Amino acid sequence: MSNLKLICVISVGAIFLAAACGGEQNNETAAPAPTPAPASENNTADAEVGAPARGLTEAFDEMDASCDQALAKTTLTQCRVCHSFDAGKPNLTGPNLFGIYGASAAAGDNFAYSPVLRESGLVWDEDTLNKFLENPPQFLPGNRMAYGGVRDAEARKSLICLLKALK
Repeated sequence: MSNLKLICVISVGAIFLAAACGGEQNNETAAPAPTPAPASENNTADAEVGAPARGLTEAFDEMDASCDQALAKTTLTQCRVCHSFDAGKPNLTGPNLFGIYGASAAAGDNFAYSPVLRESGLVWDEDTLNKFLENPPQFLPGNRMAYGGVRDAEARKSLICLLKALK
């Protein structure tokens, strides 16, 4: 394979990968992804010193019986690309989502939230999460979450059930 063909194949692959991960749907230049802070500085208020770490395992055990755990696990695979979920774990490209349900938007520690999210006044309740997760760029234009959304209503419902139990 010639170098030119190889470059074309790699370029097309990168375009498809970027499209699959979503992306900003406006013409503004996206801000660079924040650098994750060391684990000891992230979400320390959520994890008691000396207490066993809490996270996804416990959340799945404590999910409401009416929630679809299998669908939540499947949907969560998309989220795990950018987010951590266990107490005390570092932020990744996106913030750690442990304890997010019921919290004010942009309230997590050591993460460079977009100005529009910091100034939104949103609280992550069931209704707000449902609307945001369906289409983040449309719900809150200018936010930095480069993800097209969870279009399936049942998948969103299951994911929100998991986030409720993640405390």
